[in-house]
Amino acid sequence: MQENLQLGEEVRSTKKQMDRERQEFHTEFRRLESVADELQTQLDRTVEEHRAVVEDYCHKIDALEKQLKSDKQFIEVCSLLTL
Repeated sequence: MQENLQLGEEVRSTKKQMDRERQEFHTEFRRLESVADELQTQLDRTVEEHRAVVEDYCHKIDALEKQLKSDKQFIEVCSLLTL
């Protein structure tokens, strides 16, 4: 009888400990989930910022290529005029 009472107390104690640990894990999981969401938001923002920078550089490259083409044509015309 004493052993049964002792085992019952151990079971209850173990169950309480498991419930506390489950709650701690659940809390930690929610915290990590929140951190992951924040990191995803930061990553999305960073990707969008870099995409905008790359797009800006592409526009600058296009403009420089057009200017180069125009400059080449001008040089060709000037060289033909000097002949």
